[in-house]
Amino acid sequence: MEFLKIAVATNGLAESLRESITAAANARADGVQFDVRSELTSTQFGETASRELVHNLSERGMKIASTVFPLRRPLGDPEHLDGRIAAVKEAMRLTARLKCRILSLRVGRIPDNEQKEDLSRLADALNDLARLGSREGVMIAVATAGDSPETLRSLLSKVDEGPIGVDFDPAGCVTSQLDPPTVLKTLHDQVIHVQGRDAVRDVETGGYEVSLGRGESPWDEILAILADMHYSGWLTVRRTSGTDRLGESARAVAYLRTVATGG
Repeated sequence: MEFLKIAVATNGLAESLRESITAAANARADGVQFDVRSELTSTQFGETASRELVHNLSERGMKIASTVFPLRRPLGDPEHLDGRIAAVKEAMRLTARLKCRILSLRVGRIPDNEQKEDLSRLADALNDLARLGSREGVMIAVATAGDSPETLRSLLSKVDEGPIGVDFDPAGCVTSQLDPPTVLKTLHDQVIHVQGRDAVRDVETGGYEVSLGRGESPWDEILAILADMHYSGWLTVRRTSGTDRLGESARAVAYLRTVATGG
């Protein structure tokens, strides 16, 4: 790819937010991804603090590529549904204040067509979020997980109240016994964000995350597909386990740039 925008997820990289941003900059990342549940919160980052953060990143030549809001229960779970939706909406408003346009969200396993009530509840929740997204200029990016790309595409077709897209996660595909290139090709027109994660399959657990480039995700093929798609969005290196997230994130950025340039 002639130009690849690479971000680094800062959560867990260092002791403080400032140190994490510095670490991402030292890794030669073009941007960062913030966790807007535990790393940044609406209480801490109102208009003024958000503006200052964006300005500080700009001075480093960096942007906020995306935000992520980890859910503790599936989005469509009826228990405490209203509170869950309200929390995601607040995260979307913070994302907008940060001048960012994408919030990544794992919604849980998608109910099948036989579970009509559960499927309808999930679609209604996403439509509710999409309506706010239209007003705030923020798109929900639903992360790929254990569902087939056809099932995810079918769910997103039920969301017509505002924009929505896909956060393509190769590691999630591998651990769900799915082929990452096939998933990417199937969902290519809906992908608005890509996760730089890798994994290997495992008989007992399904799979586990490993350093990017050491797993079963064929990154040369993935980047070639993204180039054919004329993908202009962000690819965010995100390490969710391991004892050297900082070092591995920096090596992942270098690895992706090498592969992207055919090195």
